[in-house]
Parts: sequence; structure tokens; C-alpha cells
Amino acid sequence: MSATAKKIERAGAIIAEMESVAVALSGGVDSALLLMLCGRALGEKCVAITAVSPIFPREEIERAREIAARFGIRHVEITVDILAKPLVAENPADRCYHCKKTMLAAIRTFANAHNIRHVADGTNADDPGEYRPGLRAAQEMGVRHPLLEAGLGKGEIREALRKAGFEDWARPSQTCLATRFPVGERITAEKLAQVEAAETVLHKAGFALCRMRYHGAVARVELPPEDIPRFIRRDEERNLVEKIKDAGFKFVAVDMEGYRSGSLEAEIE
Repeated sequence: MSATAKKIERAGAIIAEMESVAVALSGGVDSALLLMLCGRALGEKCVAITAVSPIFPREEIERAREIAARFGIRHVEITVDILAKPLVAENPADRCYHCKKTMLAAIRTFANAHNIRHVADGTNADDPGEYRPGLRAAQEMGVRHPLLEAGLGKGEIREALRKAGFEDWARPSQTCLATRFPVGERITAEKLAQVEAAETVLHKAGFALCRMRYHGAVARVELPPEDIPRFIRRDEERNLVEKIKDAGFKFVAVDMEGYRSGSLEAEIE
């Protein structure tokens, strides 16, 4: 048995001991694997819960629905008015903490109301080394991390999904739209819609990994360095810049440093 297979087996054993679980399903590969393993171990005692808010792209909500349906797991969507929380909308340096805690509180409330013993998310063994204030919120809310507890990293998660026949196993990781704003830039539903519309332009043009950073009238496009020449060629063919402007921006800039996960975190001391 391979090392990854042993970790998958360990994760399954951890989940089986949980008796019942509400899985925070985001639509990404981590929570997809977690849901698959929870469904195998607990069957009807597993429910998938997706928080619905303007900070989450509609594409991700739809993907979460597809994942739950694929694995035959009951799926519940909970609408959370996250922008009503000043410590989220005002976008302080620890916004992620307040946002995550609010979302998890909503999931925990549902779990308690339905006698579900545990809440679990897709945190993996690679996450603690990154800037993730949301992990503190999860810890405070008593959320379990079976993939992390079993020592599964992102590469192993993708490989396990590939072997299970999951079509989107290589899909790039996504983050909530709130991460597109510099610290201190107030987040509104209108600004979120601008960013989502602009990123949708890029996705439809074939750029799976991209970020549209919001800087007022300026949309700063981040792409992997190798995709920047392709963006220029596609713009000539499809008027991508004009389509991005149609989302509500006056200027479009391509960041020549390329895509960097959490690039706006450089402002956080």
C-alpha cells in the first residue's frame, strides 16, 4: 500500500469515529475529497453544507452542487449576509478570520439543530504553513480537519481524486472574491460583482488560473507568467480588455510579476 493510500485509509478511520458530520463544501478539490470519504464512511450521517454569499463566485456554488450530486450526498445551502458584518465589509487585515467564523457559526447552528455531531472542512497538511487566519476561527469553532489529521497534502488529494475518476482533480485552487481587495478597501456587493464579472471573462477565454485584483478604477490582472503572452493574443482576438472594462473598470493592467497566491497580503504586517 502506498503512503498516500495509507493516509486515505487513516482519514477514513478518523471520519468513521466522528459518527455524524456536516462537511463545509466549498466546491474545491479539498472539500470534494473530504465529502467523498465522509460519504463512504458515514453514508446518510453525512451532509454537505455550502455557505452562499456574494463573496463566493456563483460558479463555485454551482460546482459545490455538482460535487454533492456526484457523490450522492444531501446538500444544504445556507445564505449568510456576510457583508452585514462590519469587520468583514470594512476589510481589516484579519477580515478572513471574522468571515470564516461567521460562516462556520452558520454551519454549526445547522448541525446543532439537526443533531449532527461534528463540522469538518477540507483543510489539508499544506495549509498551516500559509497565511490563513481562518484556521484560527475554525479551531475556535471546534471544526475538524480529517485531511490534515491524516497528513494529506494538496498533491496527494489531487492524486486520490484522479484515481477515483473525479474529472476536476487538477482544477486550480480558488479563493473567495474578498481576497481581491487591498486591506482597508471597503467591500460591497457591487464591487464583488465587478470582480466576478471580470474573472468570468478570463475563465471563458480559457484562463483557469487568474485573479482580478481590485484597485478602484483599475483592474489588475494576475496570470501565470507563461499565460501573459497568451492573454495579449486572446485580447487581439476577443477584445478581453474591453470586456473587462464592461464590468465597471476604466483601466486594465496586467501584472508582469504574474500570479502570486495572496499577493495583497504583502500589505499585512
